[in-house]
Amino acid sequence: MTQASRHLLAFTLLVLCGHARAQHAPAPQAAPAPPPPTQSTPPQTQPYAPTSAPSAPTLGSPAAVTPPPQQHVAAPRIAIFDVLPLGADPRLAADLTRALRAAATRLGYAPVDEATLRVHPAVAAGQGITPALAARIVRDFRADRGVFASVGVEPGRYKLRLFATTAEGDSEDRSEAALPADVFRVAERLLGELIPEAEPPEILDPTQPPYSGPSLRLAAGTEGAIGLSGAGFYNHMLHARFDLAFSSTTAAGFELAYTNLKGRDGRAHNVLPSVVLEHAIELGSGWSIPVSFAPGYLPKNGPVLQATGGVAYAFDDTTELALTLLAPTAWITKDETVYSLNLGAELRFGM
Repeated sequence: MTQASRHLLAFTLLVLCGHARAQHAPAPQAAPAPPPPTQSTPPQTQPYAPTSAPSAPTLGSPAAVTPPPQQHVAAPRIAIFDVLPLGADPRLAADLTRALRAAATRLGYAPVDEATLRVHPAVAAGQGITPALAARIVRDFRADRGVFASVGVEPGRYKLRLFATTAEGDSEDRSEAALPADVFRVAERLLGELIPEAEPPEILDPTQPPYSGPSLRLAAGTEGAIGLSGAGFYNHMLHARFDLAFSSTTAAGFELAYTNLKGRDGRAHNVLPSVVLEHAIELGSGWSIPVSFAPGYLPKNGPVLQATGGVAYAFDDTTELALTLLAPTAWITKDETVYSLNLGAELRFGM
């Protein structure tokens, strides 16, 4: 056997032996899973299991903890600070924080964003919160109320403590021991005892543009004055007015009226400028009661004072018809003051 043949035979035997060992080697075993991390368990209290929610949604379940979607409302603001765990599982404290925020929302409040609250120096430093400091923190966030809470442990129970304060410094606190199954229900009840239910907020129509300042309005109308003094008289006016509307109910304007008057020798013609201040009482469905006061000056005669009440109907956002039903008017001259009751109508056009 040549040397080359011996080398070939040795290589073949080496390959066959390696193949046999691979066939008889035991199947690889899966590495054992690492043991779960140990959690600190309160004395004689079951470990907190945030995923073991009951079938029906409760305050502590994920379905109830999730705050409802934000609405376009003007609600009072409330600062719900992170619940402080005093020996309790931090996951329980986090769930209690979310539960308290959701409960405050159901009571009609708008919670301040959690991330915003955590940047306050006093909160970030974890220093002790005194009533005075709590009120200052609430004012710093421009909130109406603030709620601070902690959860501790007792044998078989959790110890809840809630502290609430207003921006003015009026504070109150509640504390109670709760079984693990009742901790969320007790937290919600304590919160309800500390803060009153908010007034129903004004629902803002998101389709309407925000208030952008005063708007302009033009008005034109006719008015008759029935004299109450002496033998009686009748004056008639055609007017045009330029208004500055500060809101949907309040406006101020300048009016210029052509006036046909009863004169000494027949009818007389004049121009009556006046300033008009008006406020409307809204009745709904487009109806309102406009009330106004209009001081003016009639050249070569004297001041004219008028108070007006009537009814108005808005056809749309820019067009309105107003009827003057009761308008006592004083016409002040050098010789005497005469009075009239006026009736009229006008059309108003928004710009």
